[in-house]
Amino acid sequence: MALKPPFQASYYSNAGFQNQPRMNANLPPAGLVTKMPDEGAEFCIKPEQPRTSTPPNIKKFRKSFNEEPGAKQIHYGVADDPLPPESFTYGKKTHGSDHVHEVIKPNQLQGLTEFANKLKEDKYASSIREPLGRPMERNYEMPGVVHEPDFKYGVKTIGSESAYTLIFPPGGKTMEPDDVRKMYYKSHGVTEAGEQIRRDYNWPVDKHEHRFGLPDPKQLDGAAISLQPEKYGSTHPKTIIVQKTVEDFRSTAHEDLGKPRNLGQGKPNLPEDHAFGSSIHRKNEWTAKQCIHGQPNKREVQPDPDLGRTNRLGFRNTVKDGDEDRQFGVPTIRNDIPKKSFKSVADPNNYGDEASAVQLLYPDFWLRYGITIEEFRRERPKEEIKDLFDCAGMEIKRGKLEAVCSKALQFAGIVSLESFIQALRWYEAQGLV
Repeated sequence: MALKPPFQASYYSNAGFQNQPRMNANLPPAGLVTKMPDEGAEFCIKPEQPRTSTPPNIKKFRKSFNEEPGAKQIHYGVADDPLPPESFTYGKKTHGSDHVHEVIKPNQLQGLTEFANKLKEDKYASSIREPLGRPMERNYEMPGVVHEPDFKYGVKTIGSESAYTLIFPPGGKTMEPDDVRKMYYKSHGVTEAGEQIRRDYNWPVDKHEHRFGLPDPKQLDGAAISLQPEKYGSTHPKTIIVQKTVEDFRSTAHEDLGKPRNLGQGKPNLPEDHAFGSSIHRKNEWTAKQCIHGQPNKREVQPDPDLGRTNRLGFRNTVKDGDEDRQFGVPTIRNDIPKKSFKSVADPNNYGDEASAVQLLYPDFWLRYGITIEEFRRERPKEEIKDLFDCAGMEIKRGKLEAVCSKALQFAGIVSLESFIQALRWYEAQGLV
């Protein structure tokens, strides 16, 4: 049977369409809405939940257990442990001990020693007028107006012109004449805000329209690169999918940050308050104060049994008649032999001129300049002391020199720099000089 041409009207009529056999019956008709299962937008946003889930007793061992949003990361070993009450306090109570400033504070006087030191300090005028920890008392008699709450010292500041008026005086010109502005531009290079410096170059191009340099090349797909950088270049490495067995081995064989290593031994049978390691506070442990001052017993503070005599047979000093006041051995300070003018470094003798333990711990200020304490204690004539003070910028007149030297002779028996300075301070404390 011959088909009718498609341009004939009877071919598109209902009667003609129903009577003709349908070709390509598997193609979907045009204009009809089709629906395929599990491929809609709703299924992509809200996929169906799997019917089977991990049991609660096994879920804590999965890696996804600590990756849930908003969930606290808990080790699977303590996931089912009961929590302590809210009033429970972790750690151990700190034991009280001596404070640091009480332990290391040097020369701390207490008791009768402090009282005796206070009696000695009260003799000085500076201790009376300027007591430690309080301001100096001058015993001024202030008028009654000083004690009023609104009283203020000084003279009230009189208001004057503001800085703005001095910088921008009223009536001044805001704009300079054009000839003056050009003069400052030529001499000092002064330009207005935003004004371009003109050097009067002969440009081969129009400087107002020409642009120097090369333009940046246009980059295609800029938004796509910003949203999906893993598809373009090597900015971010692509995700690598490994087998689950490899990941389980890594999580078991390696330590997680902040978690103990899983040894497969289960939870140890120990009480809740058990702490591993040794305690910081040990029994009968000495404090810092005991380490510094010690804690000797009565037997340890007794003198040695061989003090003044020897316990070795055949080496004892037998006192004969007339030797009751005799001193055996060599004295520590060799006053029995003359001191040489130049002492050798190999000479082990002490002639009494060596520094004490206090001087070694707290050396004198003048030792750094090569001046020993003997220079201050050596007897000097009055004229030499006056020359030293004059060179130091402290001119002392003749009458003051005689009075201070007399007081220095009364204090120390000799006139030295140390006794002279002590006498001079005494006169200053009395307000006589």
